Amino acid sequence: MRKWFAAGIFGSLIACSGLLDGRPAWEGPRRDPVWTAPLFADGDPVLSGNRVFVAAHGTDNVRRLFALDLASGAEQWKTTEPIEAVLWVSGTEVVASLPNGEIHAYDGANGGLVPMTTTAPNTAITDGVRRFEVLEGPSKSTSQTVKNPDGSTTTSFIDGLDEHTLSAVNLTHGSVAWSVPIHGAGLGIPYPMTVDGSILIVRTWTHVGEDLYRGYDTASGGVQWEAVPQGGSRQHGYSKYDSGQIVVPDKRIHSLLNEGGDYVPDSDLSVIEATTGKELWHTRMFEQSDIGPPAVGNGWLVAATWPHRWNGTTSDGTLGIHAWQWP
Repeated sequence: MRKWFAAGIFGSLIACSGLLDGRPAWEGPRRDPVWTAPLFADGDPVLSGNRVFVAAHGTDNVRRLFALDLASGAEQWKTTEPIEAVLWVSGTEVVASLPNGEIHAYDGANGGLVPMTTTAPNTAITDGVRRFEVLEGPSKSTSQTVKNPDGSTTTSFIDGLDEHTLSAVNLTHGSVAWSVPIHGAGLGIPYPMTVDGSILIVRTWTHVGEDLYRGYDTASGGVQWEAVPQGGSRQHGYSKYDSGQIVVPDKRIHSLLNEGGDYVPDSDLSVIEATTGKELWHTRMFEQSDIGPPAVGNGWLVAATWPHRWNGTTSDGTLGIHAWQWP
């Protein structure tokens, strides 16, 4: 089955297809985009039906709401008024905030202003019986800060794991059904991503800062699987769930790859099977470029990229909105 993906923030927008087809774990060469849209994505894209909605700068350097065709990247419409961010999409209604604080709703088909009839979606993670949440606990991480050649500093968490609690709360009467300890690595609080059947998927970190994904039994809290995607430390935490699979964009850091001594990122992508934790495949997306938070849905993932810069120059990364396709 062909799948597509896309993601975006502060850079080009990208879409790929054929990514979630259950092939064995594989690492291949960088794949070239299928389409490119000349926009500077300035927010997370949102997918709905056959459209991509994104806050982006065009040639006039004004942030507007753009609607793109999912298959080709062709512009379908854009707002005449500047916007601040896309808030949510519900059915044919696209809701965005304006720089003056107002909230407007647009017709997803043509971009016309319409009366707002929807509300912000509920983001609670539930299985219909229980609500899953992480309670923050004390930090036990120790850190090491090193100075980079360009004068900046990098902090690494090298010892100890923060202690948090993962709980399941009954929706009917609010009692705690089960509670288990869960650890982080000083990079933030672990968070539940979604429920796939009887499996609760939670993202946390290893003691060296790599992404660690766990599948918990929703009824008991027992760990069913653990997975650390290949590719090294995950800098973004932009992973998303779609159709039984976890999509994990990754910024792999390569140090001292240029004369200025900068740390240079490459953007990779991994896909994990939600029911087993098995990594289905892994591939390179961009070299010397960052990737932003993806939007995943309808078999697509849409993402923005922007080139890494050093010493006033730009790497071979591409700025714009792109789309890739896998056979």
